[in-house]
Amino acid sequence: MAKANRETVLRVVGEPVTRDEAAPGADTGKRGLGLPLPNGAGTGPVAEASCPRQPRQVYPAPPVCNPGTPPAPRQEARALLAQAGYPNGLTLTFATWGSGKYADTVEPIKASLARAGIDLRIRRFREGDLWEKSLAIPAKRLEHQLGQSVWRLDYLGDNARQTIIPQYDSRLGLPDNFSEYDNPAVNRLIERALVEPDWDRRAAMWGEIDQRIMQDAPIVPLMWENDSFQWAARVHGWVYDPWTFGPDLSAVWLDPPSP
Repeated sequence: MAKANRETVLRVVGEPVTRDEAAPGADTGKRGLGLPLPNGAGTGPVAEASCPRQPRQVYPAPPVCNPGTPPAPRQEARALLAQAGYPNGLTLTFATWGSGKYADTVEPIKASLARAGIDLRIRRFREGDLWEKSLAIPAKRLEHQLGQSVWRLDYLGDNARQTIIPQYDSRLGLPDNFSEYDNPAVNRLIERALVEPDWDRRAAMWGEIDQRIMQDAPIVPLMWENDSFQWAARVHGWVYDPWTFGPDLSAVWLDPPSP
């Protein structure tokens, strides 16, 4: 598939799954749905810098944000496929989970893309096997055109080194670049951000990089997971650790119990 045609197909794949099509019980409230695609072709995916700034969100919100924007009409998606040379649609292989909590997201994604003219041939893996036997193995890259994954932060705050760089800096050749994303312009922007000493300017630069990457749609954000925690007033030192999905218990301390 020619590069231009590939990018057009990615724009169709990037049409967000609607709220009604999301997996039962999934929290889709923070998905970004408002960034126009090139040539005004409906709406497309945006990354974590999507809509009004959330607590602990580093990057400022982009100038365009309308989470109420509906997905592009299916006829527009089919027209894009025809433009890419697939007037009758096409079939793509989709590597995804066959077990675990994310397995319920597969059929809604398949149904959504089918209405856009894309038939998914599903290859299911047991939880960690998705990476160990497929996505993270370069030799397996021709066995699928699409893959489903998750990305979790190692730490909060100024964390673009752990989120953007391993996934999208093509010079590093890291296995986390599942989409084999390669954009020299983005690489140059990353170089500038890495040497910027001012925190606010650096955050703005990473936000610009974030949006530039999503214009190429190498990844389609579908869900943000929200977890809730409760603790008593006598608990102190409770700080959330995103890697462990909970607090650092070695730092927690308690007030003496009341008489």
